[in-house]
Amino acid sequence: MFLIPKVVFNLVFRAVWGLRVYNQHDIPRKKGFILLWENSHLLECLALEAALPLRIYWAVADLGSKPSILRWLLLRLGCYPLDPETPDIKGFRLAFKVLKKESVTVFYPGYLSKGFALFCLRSGKDILPVVIHRQKQRPYFKVLFGRAYNFKANQIGPVTLKGIEEIILKMKGSLNGLKAYV
Repeated sequence: MFLIPKVVFNLVFRAVWGLRVYNQHDIPRKKGFILLWENSHLLECLALEAALPLRIYWAVADLGSKPSILRWLLLRLGCYPLDPETPDIKGFRLAFKVLKKESVTVFYPGYLSKGFALFCLRSGKDILPVVIHRQKQRPYFKVLFGRAYNFKANQIGPVTLKGIEEIILKMKGSLNGLKAYV
């Protein structure tokens, strides 16, 4: 059911906006990974959806607490409420459940925090850095995937605040390295 709308969306987005995708071979073959991404513009979200052949689930900090049509629509499109800056146990449990279903999850807006780094470490899943570059002529979007890595596989000893801060620095370094290529 999801595959046909995704294919149509990809074709329409590529035709209207133009899209170049680099390093698709770096996308993990096994499903269930986390996208590391710093952008927060709606068109860049759509470009990421069009560039990745898998369904993306978005962890959104504020979906609004009151029932509304927008909230209902966002939930149906694969968004779920989670604020990585707060101890949102229910939201993190939902994020772990999404990853267990072998899905791709993205934290939106894409800011790096201690909560996000701890989630990446505890999940044991691969982290795929991605950079989206917008330009004024066609193709309007360039999407560049980096090499996936896994913090859990390289963890030595207990989790400490210093270790979490090192993970954040590594994440920022991987994104900055990709930005140099765009």
